[in-house]
Amino acid sequence: LLIAVALWALRMNQRDAPHVPSAARGDSLVSAVLPAVVEPGDESAWMHLGMMDAVAARLRSSGLPSVPSEDVVALLKAPEANRTGTLREALAANLLITPRVQRVGDAWKVSLDADDGAGHQYTSDADARDAAAAARAAADKLLATLGRQPVEAKEESAESIIVRRIDAAALADDLDGA
Repeated sequence: LLIAVALWALRMNQRDAPHVPSAARGDSLVSAVLPAVVEPGDESAWMHLGMMDAVAARLRSSGLPSVPSEDVVALLKAPEANRTGTLREALAANLLITPRVQRVGDAWKVSLDADDGAGHQYTSDADARDAAAAARAAADKLLATLGRQPVEAKEESAESIIVRRIDAAALADDLDGA
């Protein structure tokens, strides 16, 4: 009886305790960034995969493992009948992240919706004149929410932005665009 009461008390304390992100608890956290949902616009063609790759790279550079964008795209292109398990299981990632990109006046707003598969959802967003900068800032906010320290961000050069667009076109099998 004493053991039963002790277990009941422990369970009640765990239920009432505030949620601590799994990264802060020391659990292994692996992310997978999905293609961005982009508001229609002139520049949106490259952003579906470009923003996905920018967020994943930012998470990786700050020490949060992230499934390579090529693997995510390959899995999403595979027929569902050929997949085993859920998307989360197939990617071996417990944190799925969906970027959302929209033009707001002269700026870009990037929101990141993350789901850890254990019933906890996280959202972060940022605005900037450059969509990639907004994506990096939103990723930094998500990292902070997860108890991780983002690394110092460097200004992206015009050449690196072009490379990101080429990479996005290559991920989309758009060799002419690349």
